[in-house]
Amino acid sequence: MTFFLLAGCTTSQLSIYDFDTKKPIANAFVYINEHKMFNPFNVSDIYLTDEQGNVNISESLKDGQVSVFVGKEGYDLNLFTRNFEQQDNIRLFVKKTACPKIKNLFIRESLIANARKKTLLRDFYLYCSEKKIDFCEFPSRKIISIE
Repeated sequence: MTFFLLAGCTTSQLSIYDFDTKKPIANAFVYINEHKMFNPFNVSDIYLTDEQGNVNISESLKDGQVSVFVGKEGYDLNLFTRNFEQQDNIRLFVKKTACPKIKNLFIRESLIANARKKTLLRDFYLYCSEKKIDFCEFPSRKIISIE
């Protein structure tokens, strides 16, 4: 499991680039899952990068340990390890073939129930299905589908 620490600012910008070409990746999925110990109110959120490969992370994810998953058609789902503490612009470089391969992705019930994210979450689910990655509801851990 990968953890990130985001702290000290209201929003942070992630910039997503291709590992080989160093060019920005537009319309990439960015799934962020918070993992603060002893916090029953951890959150997760999903975003889509803009034409310059950027996305602003919500204030609710600014303080604490998070896993960041990035994927797009033509790329495996990538998981990163680094410390984001007190950084305003974080640059991530996505590989077409990720290692290790991700088999399960835990999605919080609150994100599943979020009506404004429903279409984006469904599109992300379809991308993950093509990559043979199961969506598992958290905390129940049962495999789910997003229709």
